[in-house]
Amino acid sequence: MLQPTGSILNDGEANSDSVSLYSRGQKKKRRIYLAIYHRFDLSTGKERMRLGHSAFHWAILISPKEQGGKDTDAFDVTDSVTVDQATGELVNLERLFRLQVKKGVDPSRAKSLLGRIQIGTLDNDLTIENIEALFSRVPIPSKFASPPESCVNWALCAIMHLQIFGEVASFDRRLFSDWVLDYADRQLLVYPGEAMLDVVTYGVEQENEQRERDGIQRQLQAIDWASVEIPDEARPDVAMGMLTPEECSKALVALVALWASKRQAGKRMVNISARDGATADSCRDLAKEVSKPGVCFSKPTARPLAEILWVMIDDIDGENPGDLFGTITVADNLGSQSMFSVDKSDAVSTAPRTQLVLNRARPIAADGDFTVYLDLWDYDADASPHDQISRGIVTWKASDANRRYDEAIQTEIYGVNGKATVDYVVMRNPTKARIQVVLVNGDGERPADIYGQISISSRFVQRDIFQRDSGDNVKLNPWSRLAETTVAVPLDDTLTIHANVWDHDADWSPDDQVAYGSATFTPKTSGKENRSLSGEYGSIIVSVTWEAEEYRGC
Repeated sequence: MLQPTGSILNDGEANSDSVSLYSRGQKKKRRIYLAIYHRFDLSTGKERMRLGHSAFHWAILISPKEQGGKDTDAFDVTDSVTVDQATGELVNLERLFRLQVKKGVDPSRAKSLLGRIQIGTLDNDLTIENIEALFSRVPIPSKFASPPESCVNWALCAIMHLQIFGEVASFDRRLFSDWVLDYADRQLLVYPGEAMLDVVTYGVEQENEQRERDGIQRQLQAIDWASVEIPDEARPDVAMGMLTPEECSKALVALVALWASKRQAGKRMVNISARDGATADSCRDLAKEVSKPGVCFSKPTARPLAEILWVMIDDIDGENPGDLFGTITVADNLGSQSMFSVDKSDAVSTAPRTQLVLNRARPIAADGDFTVYLDLWDYDADASPHDQISRGIVTWKASDANRRYDEAIQTEIYGVNGKATVDYVVMRNPTKARIQVVLVNGDGERPADIYGQISISSRFVQRDIFQRDSGDNVKLNPWSRLAETTVAVPLDDTLTIHANVWDHDADWSPDDQVAYGSATFTPKTSGKENRSLSGEYGSIIVSVTWEAEEYRGC
């Protein structure tokens, strides 16, 4: 199961009576460590390549020289959802980062600990208040930055603050972060399933080692892997594919230099003579090596996206109809969005088996975890308390080996007095369609009294984006926006916009059809397309702008 970023330290959370090392009058200088924790499935395979440094959790630990037991103070940022002990409400559904300080923890209790890297020592005259004040100045990472920030950004910035105050020696933090990533990968290969209390020191030797590794990496990346053509049956299952013998020879030379003293496979490959030409076997060995953590040739990949197809009220306190109010909130890596929010004073008459009208600002990002939180109630006008209809969370775990793509998933969420069902789909290889419908001519009127229906349909999504009866028409001038929305569509699907739009006439004459018909689009990763739909007395333009959200593997 995926651990939220920053929740790892809870493994070693101290009791309330734990004593911080800062109150113990240590005569020997305390050690400053960067601690690295694995994030389960996110730290391996494709998720590791996608997330890069953020595939591991980073935290700052301050411990006595002879560490043992609950004598360590831990500092990191977390985006975990918590429960308000007073109200029982879930807090931080938006999954925003916040500073987390844990005093008097035992590092050995954190089973996901992969190791500690000593980066400095701490003056004994610095108190816990001094340290907290220092780290409180470190900017909190933002998931809305481009690229999104994480606990890694916070830890590197915290190290910079320690360097400014002279507690940590000056070093290149970019080289350091890459060295840490390689260290974490190596530790994970021998991870025994419990806390690894190994301690290494980062210094000049390690920095020079990483600088040399970066040079080799640049040589590898300079090779134009994409231009290599080889029959599919000979292509290894790695992003860069099989190489020509010439390219393979070049890469082997660089790879041997990089791994000869680092990995057993590298030592084995020293025996390959590049001057004799690369063999098919040696290219396969190369493919296996470059697909391991530490070297990345990953191409941009479409971000998986999710859509809430519908939310249905199955039971509303046995009433038909009931009076529904409450909220439905979705939180993903890009933030949160409210899809349903009705105050009890505006409770909506709702019968069983009714699908709610949802407000969707955008598709849901599914390259990380996302949650759908339901808090729905039946309003009672008398003195009795309101009835809980549905309260709980639907959770998508990006690291779950059994996660399901490209199929509708239904989840029932119960309350004390009712039930709701959430139907959603996660698309593995989608694009985003920004749809806009504009009125061109409404029977020549300024304004026209427009009503009717405009809907969209794809393999998964069937949704109205404009729905008005004649008595609820809207006054629009030519070239006014009639409807707009953004929807996720699989790249191997089609998107169709259907329109049946009318102009209402208040006198005895019949209403005038402005537009009727449908326009079908083939999804693309970019670009814009316009189609015109006409009726006997007018026309509309349907515009679709395609935008595939991509993330890189490294």
